[in-house]
Amino acid sequence: MNKYLSRAIKVVASLLIFTIIFNYLFGVRGVMKMATDVTNVPYYNTFYDLPKNTVDGIVLGNSVAHRGWSDVTAWNESGMTVYSLATESQPIPLTKYIIEEALKTQDLKFVVIELHGMRGNMFYYPSETFLRRITDIMPMSKNKVETSKAAYEYYNKIADYRENVLKRGASVEIDEASLYLPFLKYHSRWQDLEREDFIDCTSDTMSTYSAEHMCEIADVEPLPNDDKFGYTEEASGLGDYQVEAFADLLDYLKKKDLQAIFVSFPSKLSKIEQTQINQSIKMINEYDYDKFSVCNMNTEDVFKGTNEGLNKELQIDWKKDFYGKDHVNSIGNQKTTKYLMNFIKKQVDVKDKRGDKKYVAWDNAYAKYKKLMDKGWEKAKTLKPLASWQKVGGWTEESWSKFKEDVLSDKKAKKNSKKK
Repeated sequence: MNKYLSRAIKVVASLLIFTIIFNYLFGVRGVMKMATDVTNVPYYNTFYDLPKNTVDGIVLGNSVAHRGWSDVTAWNESGMTVYSLATESQPIPLTKYIIEEALKTQDLKFVVIELHGMRGNMFYYPSETFLRRITDIMPMSKNKVETSKAAYEYYNKIADYRENVLKRGASVEIDEASLYLPFLKYHSRWQDLEREDFIDCTSDTMSTYSAEHMCEIADVEPLPNDDKFGYTEEASGLGDYQVEAFADLLDYLKKKDLQAIFVSFPSKLSKIEQTQINQSIKMINEYDYDKFSVCNMNTEDVFKGTNEGLNKELQIDWKKDFYGKDHVNSIGNQKTTKYLMNFIKKQVDVKDKRGDKKYVAWDNAYAKYKKLMDKGWEKAKTLKPLASWQKVGGWTEESWSKFKEDVLSDKKAKKNSKKK
């Protein structure tokens, strides 16, 4: 009896060790996937770690959304928990699958969807990397399978459009199976692994973007008022697939009985980009569902930087609030965040959870973000800009990474405490 029991224990132990190693190498938090320096990995990992049903809403969209919304600022100002699951060039056809992923652990009161992804130059840009920023981070599930299938279909549709309609040449073919199982693509990544790949990658600042760009300023020059640039309220320009994909998203939101706030964060858009976003807003306004609302920060007064209309409250300053024509820095995102936060409060009854011990992690994340940005701007003003268009800058990815580590690890404070 002891002999069989001993063998059984060894078999179980071996299976357990194998499972742990397999998950460590190939699982959602494993090393054999997209490298951890990809911007959304820590933010998604942190979302998966949040306690169930502690998030009021989520923000979806591309990098414009990720820079435009600071969840920890909104938390500090109002006690709402609105987490961003935006990723670089996030495809609109995959939005509903990200919502489904979030609904697994969070009873969402609403979703916020940024509209810059409806621009044709973004929508019709076939990039495997943009897909993998979503599919690679999802754990294996029915939703991951459906997301991967939708991602593959989307890629092939837009690749065909670019080749046969836009005449821009053939796109690189992607392996469908590796979207479901990332290690099929990354199994040869052994020689590229670094120490960071073996450390669980999470965010110190919840979903608030905290890279070096947030402490940089680019003087965004006014665009010429001609046929290509200048402000317009025309609503047109979406292709058939853009309309089809957006209509499908609206149908999904209605079917799920979800309240949705559509937002357009300020950026210097060309006329064709404005018309496409305007047409998207028109589709929302004409849709038969009373739980949709639009927060448009690309009004004429914002575009021209005048102190009137919506911008009288928003106070966007194109010479201080951006690090590029599409992206606000941490000065600008305080403005866009507070404006959207107040808009949300008018649309949704969101409870102020400040002071609740269950949410102390949000307090800690805000404190870290504020400290990092305060010290980051202080340091940035002493650096020599690396590009001609920068007014304040000078960071490299490496210098910021070290600076951030020093600030958040309190190395100086630890040294002083040792001396005492």
